[in-house]
Amino acid sequence: MVGNSYVTSIQAYNEELYVWFALKDLVSVYDMTGTLRRSWKHCCQSKDYNKLRVVSDKVVVSSAQDQALTVYDLQGQPVKQIKCPNISNTGGYKAMAVCGDDSVIVSNYNTSSVFRVNIDSGEVMWTSKHVQYPQGVVCYKNRYVLVTNCNPDTRIWILDADTGKWLF
Repeated sequence: MVGNSYVTSIQAYNEELYVWFALKDLVSVYDMTGTLRRSWKHCCQSKDYNKLRVVSDKVVVSSAQDQALTVYDLQGQPVKQIKCPNISNTGGYKAMAVCGDDSVIVSNYNTSSVFRVNIDSGEVMWTSKHVQYPQGVVCYKNRYVLVTNCNPDTRIWILDADTGKWLF
């Protein structure tokens, strides 16, 4: 793998590792032995947190400067951009998680929002403002969205994956 580089995001998918080197504006794909298979450029002003996810043979990367999610095929060819007003163009922390077969959950620290986006339709399915300054996010069993935030006390908010409503 590329040495001496800042890895912003990594995900295993179909026996390959998808790695985003945000400081180099580069998405690289490796096999499980570490051999580079392919790579492509993806520019983004915001360099923090995990903002690359692979869902249903599509690579989704945030594009803060465009306030969008950029969707690529597995070979790195651009498929579309999905405009998301909740992705601030001022940088800041964002995180992303796969949810189901067709969507991602995005948290945005700057806008204090968590939202679900259908990658196929481009629809923002819901937006939640329950968590102030959200950071880490994960989808559990395609039913729950667990969100952490910037807080001196460790706390996890649990949202309904279908509606974004705060459960507990």
